[in-house]
Amino acid sequence: MDKFAPYLEPYLELFNDVLGASNVEGMLASGKIVAKPFEYMRGITFRNSYVLLSEAQNTTVEEMRTFIGRIGEGNKVIAEGDTNQKDISEYSGLEHAISRLEGIPNIGVYTFPPNAECVRNPLITEIMKVW
Repeated sequence: MDKFAPYLEPYLELFNDVLGASNVEGMLASGKIVAKPFEYMRGITFRNSYVLLSEAQNTTVEEMRTFIGRIGEGNKVIAEGDTNQKDISEYSGLEHAISRLEGIPNIGVYTFPPNAECVRNPLITEIMKVW
């Protein structure tokens, strides 16, 4: 978990802002919030939970298949990412999933409108217009 901690930091920061640090600590300790790297996905099943796959544009097709194959009963699953910001050169698992799964009942695909950037500061909007 120590090696994985830097990747969790943005999510824990958000959880702390929304839920409060003491609540998040308790949820982590009790296993209500769990973070798992892909290396530990095989063999598990997501049950009665909310599951977020962040930065899904960096998954391979096989990793996305593994992730989707973990979905069990009572889940809400979100795979999010920006296909314009992928770090892999090949066709990503997110791109593959969108092309194959869009239109299947109970599966939704939401695409943000063009130029709808995640804005941490209004100046970023101006920078992205000229980038």
